[in-house]
Amino acid sequence: MMIKNFDELIQRVTNSSKTIVVVSAHQETALSAVVEAKRKNIANSILIGDSKVISEILDELGEDPINFEIIDEKDPVKAISIAVSLVRENEAQVILKGKIDTTTLMKGVLSKESGLRTGRLLSDVFVFEYPEKKSESKFILMSDGGVVLNPTLEQKIEIIKNAVEVAKKLGIENPKVALLSATELVIEELTSTTDAVKIKQLNQEGKITGYVIDGPLALDLAISEESAFEKGIKSDVAGKADILIVPNIESGNILGKSLTYFAHYRIGHVIVGAKAPVLIPSRSDKMEAKLNSIALGVLMTL
Repeated sequence: MMIKNFDELIQRVTNSSKTIVVVSAHQETALSAVVEAKRKNIANSILIGDSKVISEILDELGEDPINFEIIDEKDPVKAISIAVSLVRENEAQVILKGKIDTTTLMKGVLSKESGLRTGRLLSDVFVFEYPEKKSESKFILMSDGGVVLNPTLEQKIEIIKNAVEVAKKLGIENPKVALLSATELVIEELTSTTDAVKIKQLNQEGKITGYVIDGPLALDLAISEESAFEKGIKSDVAGKADILIVPNIESGNILGKSLTYFAHYRIGHVIVGAKAPVLIPSRSDKMEAKLNSIALGVLMTL
C-alpha cells in the first residue's frame, strides 16, 4: 500500500525493533528525535558522544539516561569508527548524524578499509510531503542535494536507481522520474538537458527499467499538470512526477532548503547505497524533520 505522508510512514515503521546509532549525540534536536522514536516504538538507539552532556539533555527531555545505551566518546572521528563497527556487527541498523559535520561523517562511512561501502554510489534522497490537494498529500522525492557534487551521466543513473529504491519502499510501484533543468529544450551547452535526453533514451530502449523517465523538464512542468497543459507538453511524467532528479548538489541543496524554509513542507531524507541507511539532517533541522528521517531510515531496513 502506498504511503502518502509522514504520519502513515511512522505508523508503518512502529514496532520495527531496529536500532539507530547517533554519532556525536550531544545535540538537543537529535536526542529529541531519538527520544520520540523510542516513545513511538519506532526504534531504540545507541548514543555516542559526550556522555555528560547527553545525560543532561536527556534529563531535560524528561528521560532517565539509564534507559539509554550511551558510549562516552568525545572525539568525532573515533565516534564514527565505533558507529560503523556497530553497523558492521549488526548491533545497529541506521546511522544518524548528531553534532558533527556531514563531510567528516561521510569520510568514515566511505572509508575503503573500515567503512560501509557496497560498491554502489551513495546518494541522498530527500522526501517531502506535497499538498497536492486540500484534502490530501503525496510524497515527492528529490535527489541528490547532499552527497554527489556534480554527477556524471553514469552517476545520475545510479542516483535515479537509489531514489527509485526509496520510492518503491514507500509503495510507489512504477515511479515517474523527472530529469530537471531550467528548460524543456535541449541546449548543447547545458549538460543537464543533453544528459536527460540520453537517460530518457536508455529508459525507452529498455536498458534501464522499473520506472518511467522524462526530461529535460523545468520544475513547473514536472509537478504542475496545468503548466504542462499550457505549454503543450504531453508525457507520462509531466505534471505527475514522483521523483525529481536535480543537475547537481547546489540545485538540490537550494531546492531542499527552499521547501523546508519557504514552503514549510514536512521533510525527511536518507542516504542509500551503503550497508546501512545514513541520515544527515541539517544540524539546524527541527526535531520533526529528524524524526521523519529516522522513520525513512528504518523503512529502508525492512
